[in-house]
Amino acid sequence: RHDPIAEAVCEFHFAPNAEWDLTMPGRIFERLKSEYTGKPQQLVGLPLSAGPAPGGAPMLFQNLQGVVKVQFPTKDGSRYLSLAPDLLSVHVLAPYPGWEEDFFPRIANAFQAYQAVADPAGVKRIGVRYVNRIGLPREAPFDPGRFFHCAPRDIDGWPEKLGSFLVRTESSYDDGTILVLMFSPVDQQPPDRMEFVLDLDVIWEAQRDEAKAHVPMASALEKVRELRERERRAFESVITDDLREILN
Repeated sequence: RHDPIAEAVCEFHFAPNAEWDLTMPGRIFERLKSEYTGKPQQLVGLPLSAGPAPGGAPMLFQNLQGVVKVQFPTKDGSRYLSLAPDLLSVHVLAPYPGWEEDFFPRIANAFQAYQAVADPAGVKRIGVRYVNRIGLPREAPFDPGRFFHCAPRDIDGWPEKLGSFLVRTESSYDDGTILVLMFSPVDQQPPDRMEFVLDLDVIWEAQRDEAKAHVPMASALEKVRELRERERRAFESVITDDLREILN
């Protein structure tokens, strides 16, 4: 009834089979242009490379050449693709359209278009991420632990009023898949309610799975479904029945 999903993302990092060239985004877009009719945008990022410093000093970071990322939005901006060398991500914004109804078919279409043009050897990393923005009735005193199992706990001897906080955890499944949780109140709170961001990112990476250098392309979408199911179980495990009643 009160869908908390503000953004959902599925991201692929590919093992290249051929050199990336600047015509590929346009060729991929040709296969998807009926879905993404907004104005394409080009973004330039400045990634950092970390390397060891002499004498055991802290790691050094240096800027690499800017990476060009191209975004293809829908006309209303509520859905978009991002493309960069060996990278594809599919984004949907609120209101969330549903997994089987919209999001997974978009992921599959974009993945197949990328595969047809770039012909990668496989997938090195897959992430499924859901960013939830949850509004709750404001009450005094407000106890976030009533709604979230991941909320900070009361500490004897500390002030009773909890202000800003940020909870971040990183957990590993047996197969090396990582679950990253981030939980915090939003910076600007509305006067009539309390709002929180619950961000869950489930990441499979080939280098963490010693048995696999990469996921074969034919198996990647099944891996996406697996990660999505893990994200849903993680969400359900971190919320309480009081929050379920509000979200319905």
